[in-house]
Amino acid sequence: MKLSELITRWHGFEKGSQTAFAQKVGVGQATVSRWCSGDSPIDERLRPKVADLLGISIEELMKSLPVKKYKEFVHKTVKDLDSVWDRIDELEDRIDDLEKEISRLKSGNR
Repeated sequence: MKLSELITRWHGFEKGSQTAFAQKVGVGQATVSRWCSGDSPIDERLRPKVADLLGISIEELMKSLPVKKYKEFVHKTVKDLDSVWDRIDELEDRIDDLEKEISRLKSGNR
């Protein structure tokens, strides 16, 4: 069952169920809408609360999310992390160069 269906079932098919659900979770309705469409993942810290409100396990919650968009999000996140690691490597190299320069300057001052 899709997340949007679970939320509708939770609120008894009442109009505005995403808004009521969002209030219970402590997020905005737009956030819940993005979860349902797969445009944004559910924050890891909120997953237990969301699952509990829906009366399902976290595993069932994750299975209810739109797979294609979630895969796209994961792929983008991995690419972003690769960029971060590349930048960290560059900074570590720069730190090594600066430490060598400091050592060279200190030894030349003695």
